[in-house]
Amino acid sequence: MVLASGSSARRTLLKKLVPHFEVRKSRFRERLDAALSPATLAKRLAAQKAEAAARKGEDAILIGADTLAVAGRAVYGKPRNLAHARAILRALSGKKHRIVTGFALLDARSGARISRSVSTEVWFRTLSEREIERYAASGEPLGAAGGYRLQKGGARLVRRVRGGRDNVAGLPLAALRGALRRMKAL
Repeated sequence: MVLASGSSARRTLLKKLVPHFEVRKSRFRERLDAALSPATLAKRLAAQKAEAAARKGEDAILIGADTLAVAGRAVYGKPRNLAHARAILRALSGKKHRIVTGFALLDARSGARISRSVSTEVWFRTLSEREIERYAASGEPLGAAGGYRLQKGGARLVRRVRGGRDNVAGLPLAALRGALRRMKAL
């Protein structure tokens, strides 16, 4: 099994299901396509990451994943820089948003594929400008969809979560377990 992601959070989560796997960071460059629904976009990006990490002729199941934050019509991936992270945090402050994670399984040998998306609702507290500045200055928002990490310091920004916290961290374990069983990989 191969995790096509450099995310330490995804690595930690996957270890709960699969004790031994290879990590192979995909060199795929994400592009948000506004014409697609967030669920479709997350699944498509996840599949593209798995495909980009596949090696010709290998006998492995590849797992790709992508997480997006959705507030109204705005869709946020990872912030481009700290200024962008602060802007995202301001947009989410005091509001409800959804975290949508798509994952894709690719059997490199047979070409079989399964993809799913899972959505979790998250309510942010109303954040002061000082809180936003302090959190952004920590560097933690970079590399995280929506500019925060629920499993780390970003938990202080959140008032409520409805759905899987593992999904917010980047890998919905219950749905992934079901898909791996369907593919007879568990």
